[in-house]
Amino acid sequence: MNSAEFYVLVHVSNSPDRTLQLSDIAKVSNMSLSRLSHLVARLEAKGLGTRSPSVANGRRVTLVTVTNAGASLVEAVLPQYLEYLRRTAFSLLAPGELEKLAALSQYVLDGIEHN
Repeated sequence: MNSAEFYVLVHVSNSPDRTLQLSDIAKVSNMSLSRLSHLVARLEAKGLGTRSPSVANGRRVTLVTVTNAGASLVEAVLPQYLEYLRRTAFSLLAPGELEKLAALSQYVLDGIEHN
């Protein structure tokens, strides 16, 4: 599994009913719909996610849902991944720098969500 697949699994797993619209995932992941569709197809092939058609606001949309197997994988791997980040990336930052990074990250995420 590559990091983009894991990112999508974590993001969708943290959503209500472990389901999001494909277009919403594309916005926050900065992936094209085509690239994301191929990524979700790989998750489906591994039994970690599913796609299904739906209608939202009168438009046809594609929903992505993380399966029980996908959610179990996230639950098992996420703590190790977070520890790896703490050990490698975040340990390089002084406490004040970490707060600045958090604030800047939130600013970027807020900007992505509003576009």
